[in-house]
Amino acid sequence: VLFITSPYFLFSALLTTLICLVAVTSSSSFRPIFGYLSASNAALLLLSFLTAGQNDLGFFLTSVSYFLSGNAVYCLGLLFLFASLKFLSKELSVKIYYISDLAKLQWIPGVKLYFFILFFILSGLPPTAVFWFKFSILETLSSNFYYSFIALFFLIAQFVFLFTYFRITKAALFDRSQCSQ
Repeated sequence: VLFITSPYFLFSALLTTLICLVAVTSSSSFRPIFGYLSASNAALLLLSFLTAGQNDLGFFLTSVSYFLSGNAVYCLGLLFLFASLKFLSKELSVKIYYISDLAKLQWIPGVKLYFFILFFILSGLPPTAVFWFKFSILETLSSNFYYSFIALFFLIAQFVFLFTYFRITKAALFDRSQCSQ
């Protein structure tokens, strides 16, 4: 229990989230942004280990189930996203390196809806499984006075990451291509 409630988990999660915040707000490359967003999700995983020992066994099992379902949905969403983008970019012979390159794809209305739902799930908006994973961790942190300011920091960070998902969604679905094809 001493290892699980160690301050190293907290420090690692805070440092990872801070680095991801700086990197996500300053980058326009598509793949690194999703790498940083995934790393911020891993920071929440560290926080779930920190909060797991605070309550009884029932809460621990609930946290583990939220973690497994939330991260499974997130990982599958990333898999579908990159597989779909690879397929579409190969079919249309367009390379996607930056967020603005997403506008070069010729979107079909069904594909627009698919990407909108996929970005909705990845961003962690309610009622998705990723949201409940993040909510359970932040709720547990905020219930302890010692961790309430840390929960506030992670909540603000999640809003910045949500803004990044909205920025990607806007570029992918609503921006016009700058190149002539």
